[in-house]
Amino acid sequence: MGNITETSHFEKLQEESNKDKCNLCNDDSPYDKTEPINERIGYIEGSGQMCLDCYEKVYGHEWNRNREQKIDAESFILSKTINVNINKLQKKYDNAVKNKIDVFMYDGAEILTAYAKYLLEYLKMEQNK
Repeated sequence: MGNITETSHFEKLQEESNKDKCNLCNDDSPYDKTEPINERIGYIEGSGQMCLDCYEKVYGHEWNRNREQKIDAESFILSKTINVNINKLQKKYDNAVKNKIDVFMYDGAEILTAYAKYLLEYLKMEQNK
């Protein structure tokens, strides 16, 4: 009977992990792979899930990590985007796409160009309701 080494045990635990991985640092995110993406913080459509540390570094958001109730990602985003000037954001986005820039500044915040595409679609849809 062979002994289980630390390495093989660690690899087995990683294989069994049901947590979604951060697409930046590859650490486990706080979310299970089966959890709906609209109930997550740090999920960027077209890019994937980020851990809370990486999300905070990229977007500069802070939240109460000890809160037991889940944060509704849509409410969180809406609370941060309520004062968005859609035309101004659209111009910044168009310029970033034209110049092949991955990140651009909008009102002092860094915005991922890939994320801005979906944010604009969502804001326009909400505006037309």
